[in-house]
Amino acid sequence: MPNTKPGLTLDSDGVCSACHSVERKHLIDWDARAATLKKMCDEIRGTNGNGYDCIVPVSGGKDSTYQAYLMSQVYGLKVLCVNVTAHLQTFEGIYNLNSMVTNLGVDLIKIGVRPSVQKQIRRYALFELGNPNYAEHHVVFAAVARAALFYGAPLVVWGEDIATEFGGK
Repeated sequence: MPNTKPGLTLDSDGVCSACHSVERKHLIDWDARAATLKKMCDEIRGTNGNGYDCIVPVSGGKDSTYQAYLMSQVYGLKVLCVNVTAHLQTFEGIYNLNSMVTNLGVDLIKIGVRPSVQKQIRRYALFELGNPNYAEHHVVFAAVARAALFYGAPLVVWGEDIATEFGGK
């Protein structure tokens, strides 16, 4: 990673924080983590009455689709996928979201921000914070948390943490 990436840090040897994240992954006992996840899923499956066992934030990309697959098909949970719609959605993303519902049997809700409000927030975020996507990041976290609270879902399965994976705050 270049040292110009915002939030990336270099240690005294010049190794970036994203590289340290990759190194730490080799120390994780992935089998133990999978067993912990299976146990957790077994304990919560069906405990939410007729509601959802799990919320999975989805974009229509391969990572979130795989997470929805794992939680619904492998772990047998009743999954609600939450999509915070992008300002300009791609045909591929729309197709993938529709396919996820059809092929995995998960439910999907899409949450959007009114374009006029999004424009105001983006303008503020760009000129005051230097990050025009600041609003989307916060909407994703808030929307997913609110959906989990509203539906009483005991588990939320998030994807990668960009700050951890690629360096940043």
